[in-house]
Amino acid sequence: MPPNVLRFLSRKGPLYLLGTNVVGDSSTLGKATIFRNQKDWIHQIVEFFKNRPERNLIIRAHPDEVWQKAPQKIGNIAKDIAKGTENIYVIEGSAAINTFALMERADVGLAWVSNFGLDMALRGKPVILAAAAQYAYTGLCQTPRTKEEYFEVLVRTADHPPPHDEKAALEGKIYHYIVFKMMSLKSDSENYLAAHYRLLRNGMCPDQDKFYKILAGELSDKGEPLGDGSGKRPPDPFDVYRSVSTL
Repeated sequence: MPPNVLRFLSRKGPLYLLGTNVVGDSSTLGKATIFRNQKDWIHQIVEFFKNRPERNLIIRAHPDEVWQKAPQKIGNIAKDIAKGTENIYVIEGSAAINTFALMERADVGLAWVSNFGLDMALRGKPVILAAAAQYAYTGLCQTPRTKEEYFEVLVRTADHPPPHDEKAALEGKIYHYIVFKMMSLKSDSENYLAAHYRLLRNGMCPDQDKFYKILAGELSDKGEPLGDGSGKRPPDPFDVYRSVSTL
C-alpha cells in the first residue's frame, strides 16, 4: 500500500469506501433510482463529506477504466469534484492498489451497482446501495428509497453498524456462485486484448460451444437437442402471425 494511502487510512473517524462503475457499462443502464446518475451521486456524496470533516471517504474508481474507452472516467470526475478536500481521497482506476485490501480497512461500503458492493458485503461489511444493483434482492445491502434516507443511513450505519444477517448472507453467496461460477465462461485474456482471447486462440471449450448453440436456438435453454434430435429449431407457431402482421 502506498505511503500516502496509509497516511489517509490512519486518520481518525469512520472510513467509507466508495466503489464506482465504468461509464457506459451496460449493467448500469436503467438502474438509477434516487440519484440521476453516477456523476450526480458522486457530486452529492462529496458535498456531504465536505461538510463532515470527521468522516473519511475513499473513492475507488473501477480498474476497468484503464482499458475501456469510456467517454468519461468517474475517477477523473471524482478527483475534480473532491479537489482540496482533506477527508476525501480518490484512487484512480490505474492505481496498483488492491481494492479488497481497502475493504478490510473500511467501516462502510458505498456502491452504485458494481459487484464491489456484493464482494464487500460478503466480507461482513455493511454496504449501502445508491442504485438498483442486480443483487439488491438478497437483502445483504441497505437500499434507501430517498436521498434523505440515503444520507441518514450513511451516518447511522457507521455510528451503529447493523447486525449480521445470516439469511441475507446465504442469499448473497448463492447469487455470487450462480453468476460467477455457473454462468461465467473463461474467455477473457489477462491483458484484455482481443487477439489474445481464448475464444479465438484455442477455439471454444464444450461449455462455450453449448452456450452459443443455446443462443442460436440450436439447443433448448437446458442445453438439450430440440425437436427430433437433429438440433434444428422446431417450427415456431408465431411465425404465421408475424408473416401476416407484416403484410
